Amino acid sequence: MWRHFFNLFFPDLCRLCQNPLAGNEELICTSCRMALPTTGFDGYIMKQLENRLYGQVPFSHVLAYLKFYKSGITRTLLHQIKYGNCPDLGVMSGRWFGHLLREKNIAQHFDLIIPVPLHKKKLRRRGYNQSERIATGIAEMSGLELALYAVERTRMNESQTNKSRVERWQNVENIFKVTKPDLVRDKNVLIIDDVITTGATIESCALELIRHDVSSVSAGALAMAL
Repeated sequence: MWRHFFNLFFPDLCRLCQNPLAGNEELICTSCRMALPTTGFDGYIMKQLENRLYGQVPFSHVLAYLKFYKSGITRTLLHQIKYGNCPDLGVMSGRWFGHLLREKNIAQHFDLIIPVPLHKKKLRRRGYNQSERIATGIAEMSGLELALYAVERTRMNESQTNKSRVERWQNVENIFKVTKPDLVRDKNVLIIDDVITTGATIESCALELIRHDVSSVSAGALAMAL
């Protein structure tokens, strides 16, 4: 009762459009939720992403839940998850991703979910790993095992912004270490990141897992840059 009374004067606001939330809405309003440009794991769109990552990593599956543009609602969502101190929004978004994985019968191809780790210094500064929050939501809805500490980032790297594909690769080369080799061995692993642009970071993580005899490795992200 007191919560409803308080909300009359200080309503919760949508994290994307800043309009007041209705009583049954959480974090984002229904209008913003419906406006998010989902991929539906469409074959043509996923092929575009697969072609972008084509190279030295033999990904079994390449998946993204949302389309990302330089300006738009997906950019706002990712900014809120990553910099807006809203880890719960990452979990919620991950649940949408996980629900679609289950609905499309794709989750059955994986044994283990591993989020792309942050370096310890950046984790302390931010307070949480946005990829871990997204992966947590995916695991909740898909029923897949979540391995939070199977891989660690061994050194800080510069921001990938404004770097070419070659520079991005050089920036993230050999920055990951598998810390639980027995856990990942012979497993079909789905690596989760917040957004894929060139894919250099997730490819670097995948290569380290391949060195430790995973059965297969797949790439997943909440959003793909177009």
